Amino acid sequence: MKTDQKKLAAIVPKLRGPRIAVVGDFMLDRYVWGAATRLSPEAPVPVVDFMNETQVLGGAGNVAANLAGLGATVLPFGVTGEDEAARGIRDCLATLGITSKGLLADARRMTTVKTRIIARQQQIVRVDRERRSPLSPPARGNSDSAH
Repeated sequence: MKTDQKKLAAIVPKLRGPRIAVVGDFMLDRYVWGAATRLSPEAPVPVVDFMNETQVLGGAGNVAANLAGLGATVLPFGVTGEDEAARGIRDCLATLGITSKGLLADARRMTTVKTRIIARQQQIVRVDRERRSPLSPPARGNSDSAH
């Protein structure tokens, strides 16, 4: 048992500091926090009184954040829009000390945002804002749409 602990103690420091590329869908996860104490008169749904809103990295951004938390140098690669949510992703990355140079901003695309409405620590609903269509040829790195 002590031999295994010594091996582990020798291996763990070597895991710190690797450069890892994360390629994927970088999205913003938003959480709207509130209290629901009544039902809407228009439909049988709770009315959530807004208290707070938070945002964190979602999708591949969450993977990047976890890797950075383990001490890796993360190089993110993906496509966002040129919108407020993309700025939110870049802000979250900067807060974690992760570069955003590998994120391509495409003005023809919206940045994926998944908003969760939470009341009494329970998710009421999730609203997804995303475009599932393939990337445009320029965003893919070519100008020929036949590829």
